[in-house]
This record gives sequence, C-alpha cells and structure tokens, in this order.
Amino acid sequence: MNAEQYKRSVRADRHAWRDEMPQKCMHCGRKFVGFRWPEIHEIERKSQAPLNWWHRCNGLVLCNPCHSEFGDARLWPHARQLALKRRMDPTHFDLKAWLQIKPRPSTYVTEKEIDQWSNQDSESVASR
Repeated sequence: MNAEQYKRSVRADRHAWRDEMPQKCMHCGRKFVGFRWPEIHEIERKSQAPLNWWHRCNGLVLCNPCHSEFGDARLWPHARQLALKRRMDPTHFDLKAWLQIKPRPSTYVTEKEIDQWSNQDSESVASR
C-alpha cells in the first residue's frame, strides 16, 4: 500500500471521528460557523509516518485559523499538542499508541512533559 492508498483507506474513520467530536475548535473553543470551519490536524505529521499516521489518538479538530498556528513546532511541540488532546478528547488520548507512530517511540514524548504543558496552559487560561 502506498501513501495515497493509505490516506483513502482511513478517510471514513477520520471523518467519522471528526463528526463525533463537539462542533467547536479544540483549541479556541469557537463553534464552526461561517468562515470558521473544522480541519483535522495530525499531531504526528503524515510526512513523518506516511503509512501509519492515522489513529484517533493522533488527531485534533481545529478551526482553520487555529490550524495554521499549529504548524509552528516551537509554539506547539508534540507534548503540548498531546496535552490539548488529553484535555479535549480524553477518550482517544493514548500516549502508548501515539508513540507507536513515531520511528523511535521510547525516546520521544513522556507523560511528564505532557503534564508540564497541561499545567502551563491551564495557568495561562486561568489568567485570561
């Protein structure tokens, strides 16, 4: 199976998962209306795991403005994205499964790093 065949094979599950999620951005919380529509963001990019990137543990549903922000790995490292995943979609948060997408899973993101981002982002939301 090549990358395009893989993409087609997971399309239905990706869209079903997106449709099961609340119809608002997991980051900013705004509803999807008008010029704000839902986009599926893969925490681990397709280019890094072309035949293994789609698992529900690897997805975030973001509005199009927020999605463009997530391309900056300095602002949104994997641990921070996974902290958001754990908070907004705990049913599908699975660090062990997510690590299996990575080439060297045991050396990548730890629960401690995710906790640090959770605490930091919670404090910044509380201070708004």
